[in-house]
Amino acid sequence: MYAPAPALPSWTEAADAVAAAVQTLTRVPVADLVDAQLAPALAEVATQAARLHSVAVDVVAEADVRSVWRTQAASSLRGWVRRCVQLADDSTRLVTAARTRPFMPKMAKLFSRGQVSLAQMGTAARQIRRLPDAPAWPDQGGNSSSAGSHADGTDSHADFDAFSKCPVAVDRPRGKALTWPEEF
Repeated sequence: MYAPAPALPSWTEAADAVAAAVQTLTRVPVADLVDAQLAPALAEVATQAARLHSVAVDVVAEADVRSVWRTQAASSLRGWVRRCVQLADDSTRLVTAARTRPFMPKMAKLFSRGQVSLAQMGTAARQIRRLPDAPAWPDQGGNSSSAGSHADGTDSHADFDAFSKCPVAVDRPRGKALTWPEEF
């Protein structure tokens, strides 16, 4: 017979426990660490910070699913995140990571363990978003009738990433515009 798993605390109780643990840590003098302890201490802080950013991404993803930002009069999900002053500088990374995390489960797992930072997760998410739907093969028919045109009826156009404004090459049927979600 197996003992039942202990009940999980509420989200508020868990957040209070984290706050109490951080409060305790801030009272321990860093000056008491010996030289050999400084690097491991910094690595531990970085790991836990990344894990907390992963929780923030979970919250942002849930707010997106529920469209909370719309009901709270924000112009976008990023705008809603920016209302939290401590996260304003990371709002784009948080939203991008929240929306692309389902497409990169290995990175999401590393992120939740604190093995990659929010910056690394955001960079990976941005790169995943830039990948074309399918590989663009070179024109094998020797058709050079017009620059950017392919024999299969597609054109190569330079589109721009919604956040970075960097050009992104995509192939799409002629005359079809690339459309982005309302706020990605």
